[in-house]
Amino acid sequence: MHTHIQLEEMTEAEYRNGGAQLEISYGFAESIFGPLIVAATAKGVCHLAFYDGTQEAALQTLQQRFPNARYQALLGRMQQHAIFLPVLADLFCNAQLKLLVQLLHLLL
Repeated sequence: MHTHIQLEEMTEAEYRNGGAQLEISYGFAESIFGPLIVAATAKGVCHLAFYDGTQEAALQTLQQRFPNARYQALLGRMQQHAIFLPVLADLFCNAQLKLLVQLLHLLL
């Protein structure tokens, strides 16, 4: 099973040229729905996908989508939370979770 949710946070031209001149940060997480990869540019989330295989395969899928971008893995927990928490809050449309995300952003 391969579920994919598209969130496009880039211009149409950036998407067409394969992410040229963009830096994309990415990270992996476990969720109640399974493992996922989230990637973002300075503008916001550009890729979120649940995957069945390896992290390497999930990253290759992302790189195939934006072959001209530069990639940087998110290594720190705080960096990952900066991307994952707002995405999860928006996905679940939970007002309490959104408030928690706003509070965490103030602390981070």
